[in-house]
Amino acid sequence: GKGQLESIVAIEVDRHTDVAKLELIRSELLAVLDEIRASVEDFNPMLDAVTEQLEHLKKVGSVLEKKDLAEATAFLEWMQNNFTFLGYEKFDLKKSSKQQALEPVEGSGLGLLRSCNKECREKFLDADNLNTDQHTLLPDLITFSKAAAKSRVHRPAYPDYIGFKRFDAKGNLIGEVRFLGLYTS
Repeated sequence: GKGQLESIVAIEVDRHTDVAKLELIRSELLAVLDEIRASVEDFNPMLDAVTEQLEHLKKVGSVLEKKDLAEATAFLEWMQNNFTFLGYEKFDLKKSSKQQALEPVEGSGLGLLRSCNKECREKFLDADNLNTDQHTLLPDLITFSKAAAKSRVHRPAYPDYIGFKRFDAKGNLIGEVRFLGLYTS
């Protein structure tokens, strides 16, 4: 019917008398379940974000190099069936008199990046370097990085962090979208 699907998981823990150690195990298990829940609940919205980025590239495609546009479009289409999405976030480019930097769009995070703060971003990547001129001014339409921490969702591997630049109608950089996830086997 309309019931919710559930999986039953049995976990056996060796006998412990250390209450603090048992509490740590309990809290870590609950944290992993929260990460799984966030990734699963936001999976379809992350797929929608891929579609939104594809539409954005089509809209501004005339101001981008055709080779770069074709490569980015093909890769986004490929990701839809070959990437396990764990997180997503959108960034706007903010300019000041001395520098420009990417700043997260409030409420744009999905999955593991749903309510991501500086500590969360540092867990996945060196956010300070990623959001400054050094990264922002790279001419590449797509950027790739590995996360700094192994995934606790799907499999224990270092997730990939993939960024796609966003542009205005004149071809000026206005921001970026980033996907966190694992390539499927």
